[in-house]
Amino acid sequence: MLRGEDLRQEAAGLGPQMSGDIPYALRPWEAEYRNPCESAEGHSRHGAAGGLTGIPTHLVPARVRLPAPGAVTLTWTSPQPVLPWASDTYCYAEVAGPVRSGAASALARHLSGRPRHERLTQAIPVTFASAYPALVNVLGGQGAYTHESAAAGRIAVWRLLRSMARLSGTSPADAVSEYVAGLNCLTWEEPSDDIWFLHVAVEHPATGTAWLVDGQDID
Repeated sequence: MLRGEDLRQEAAGLGPQMSGDIPYALRPWEAEYRNPCESAEGHSRHGAAGGLTGIPTHLVPARVRLPAPGAVTLTWTSPQPVLPWASDTYCYAEVAGPVRSGAASALARHLSGRPRHERLTQAIPVTFASAYPALVNVLGGQGAYTHESAAAGRIAVWRLLRSMARLSGTSPADAVSEYVAGLNCLTWEEPSDDIWFLHVAVEHPATGTAWLVDGQDID
């Protein structure tokens, strides 16, 4: 399906449990930035953040200044394995949220514990659709010395979205797409970024919540 196949007709007789309640065809926001001819986009010599913006981040003109840190507590956890028996699935990113905050305030809180010379003051607005390919790859296990399962990554992203939206595991795919349509995202640069990194802060203004996905791998 990640290469553009539409399996809805073939899967018409299958129950939702067969796909984990994930559509048998890509939604428009999934397909918008995903290259069907490649299995590992989003990581170039500019790293994942370059993939999120489509061009090297130092050339992006539109940036937002971060506010004072929000009064929120961020608890970071590793994404749960997609398959019960794959407890050793590698994922270098961690997830925090959802918290009652905007993305910029939550990001400022996340960065506030850094040494002063490493604290960032700006972030780059991106769409969730542009962040989606990198999220699929990283949550699917891509790293400096590992290979991703894009299919597992897609399942992981859908499960993450349902979790952050407070939707049940059997909620309709349309409810997830409606949630995605209301998302705003930020990405940012770290001084130590090399090749394998992903930084995304996501907010859903209608519910007043935000969540972050952040991590680096070392080559």
